[in-house]
Amino acid sequence: MNTIKILMGISLTLAAAAEWSEPQEVRMRRDHVLTYRAMLSGNTLIIEAVHEDGWHSYAMDNIIRAREASGKEKPDCELPTRIEVSGALSIAGSWHQSDPSDLSNTDIKWYTYGFEGVAYFAATVKRGEGDDAIIQIDAQACNDSKCSMVDGLELTLPMTDQEDDVKAPIDLSMLVEVEVAAAD
Repeated sequence: MNTIKILMGISLTLAAAAEWSEPQEVRMRRDHVLTYRAMLSGNTLIIEAVHEDGWHSYAMDNIIRAREASGKEKPDCELPTRIEVSGALSIAGSWHQSDPSDLSNTDIKWYTYGFEGVAYFAATVKRGEGDDAIIQIDAQACNDSKCSMVDGLELTLPMTDQEDDVKAPIDLSMLVEVEVAAAD
């Protein structure tokens, strides 16, 4: 009887885990920097970024926020997170992201905004042809002494395993809409 309960628990855990894509780690030498994964909840693509302690990455609208804070057309700031979607999904609405923290150093007039801990990105999508959606992420992740570039990290999200009634792991209304400048 206990064996059945244990096996049922494992089965339920595996079913819940199948909703997410395989996670992709970002490393800098031996250091684990952050991990990305993606899932589909109805017609919303959700991307999760989990930062290791002491590491952070930057908002999709980091340049616009730095422009507004500094008053400079071309502010000095870290590179924003960029996400491109191809394959069996295409973006059909605006991107939304967790509300970024102000990581600026106003003493040196350096304005930048980003995420520590867990951050989410989401967009309405429409399904197309194909078995997989490909999500490509470019970003910059830093700690107090070094930065790691995320160049072309790819998440593969199988469409065959996705169901329309998968519940989002977060309250999507807590995310803020992203405005990305044309020059970004």
